[in-house]
Amino acid sequence: MTMGLMLSMFVLFSAFSAVGVYMAVKTTLTTLVEDRDDRPPEW
Repeated sequence: MTMGLMLSMFVLFSAFSAVGVYMAVKTTLTTLVEDRDDRPPEW
């Protein structure tokens, strides 16, 4: 029972960590793309 509880907690923690990393990377990439699009063409 304790092993299953620890395993489920570990799975939840891993899922939240993966989502957090994914959101951070997605936000960073979106910001970089928007910054590149905002630059004038002559640059």
